Amino acid sequence: MINKFKNKFKDKKGFTLVEVIVVMTIIVTLIAIVGPNTIGYINSARTTSNKATARSVYIASMQVAADAAMKNVQLATEQDVKNAIISANLLQGDAEAILKDTTISYDSKNYIINSVTYLGEKYPEDGEAQPTT
Repeated sequence: MINKFKNKFKDKKGFTLVEVIVVMTIIVTLIAIVGPNTIGYINSARTTSNKATARSVYIASMQVAADAAMKNVQLATEQDVKNAIISANLLQGDAEAILKDTTISYDSKNYIINSVTYLGEKYPEDGEAQPTT
């Protein structure tokens, strides 16, 4: 019985070159179709995440500016606002790493946060209403 199976598979040599090329062509075609869509979803998710982070920093900045205005403490520069956010522990995660990639547009005379940009994503965007606190 075992000899029967040995003889049956002994003559089998494997796949032909044409079969391997056809399978590889099918796989490459599927990658070409699915790849860009997947990359698009990843970029979209990254953009949405960066916008959410910019919004969180904006809200934290507004809170820091409001506290400074109530206490009549001058926040002269953007770095002062960032330091106040870190010391008040208003951001989840590594606040220093987040704020390193963040630009805050701040009017120090009126204690107003105009906008926050995080990794190229701005909050609030032009035409978007600013949240009231």
